[in-house]
Amino acid sequence: MLEILRTPEFECDRDELVDPGLHAILDMLIERIATGEHVIKKSLGKVKGLGDLRGCWAVKFDLLGYPNRYRLVIRYLPHDFAPTEVLFIAVGPRFDGQVYKWADARLN
Repeated sequence: MLEILRTPEFECDRDELVDPGLHAILDMLIERIATGEHVIKKSLGKVKGLGDLRGCWAVKFDLLGYPNRYRLVIRYLPHDFAPTEVLFIAVGPRFDGQVYKWADARLN
């Protein structure tokens, strides 16, 4: 199991998810990622206007019946190939790239 690290702001992000169902999904994703279970994720890069998130990954999630409105941004440490830790950077709405801007500000 990977050691779980969180940015100081991550818990505030989590608290802003208003639906308890989103909290349950997020907790399940954190556990699955830390134990190495397969989770569909997308490699992030450098995007003008959103920031430089090279080395980070995004996981889509939402309540059943909704179109994946939320993202979880993570980074494996020390690198993707043989990680010992996973850093949970930001979680929040995908709309207007908000969660990616938060993640960039926290890392850069």
